[in-house]
Amino acid sequence: MQQAAKRNNNMYQFYIGSNCFGHMPELDKIKEILADYEIKGWTIINANGFWNGVDEQSIILQVEGLTKSKALTILQVLKNRLQQDAIGFQRLPEVQFI
Repeated sequence: MQQAAKRNNNMYQFYIGSNCFGHMPELDKIKEILADYEIKGWTIINANGFWNGVDEQSIILQVEGLTKSKALTILQVLKNRLQQDAIGFQRLPEVQFI
């Protein structure tokens, strides 16, 4: 009997605020970027954040199934295409889907 390939259960969380021009994060661009990297599982949470002491509309993007290398690549693409000063990110504990 052939064993199924082990699923990558890594979950990364990206904190994306308004862009350099004060505009809300662009969801259409985020979706395009995730599609470019064939990301099939993700969640967007609307949030309020602060950057340089200023309140701004933000999102928390959770993406499952990434390697650290792929997460860092997507981080740079998001930062550049969304015209961000910075994007916070972290690896969360393993996620399980049942």
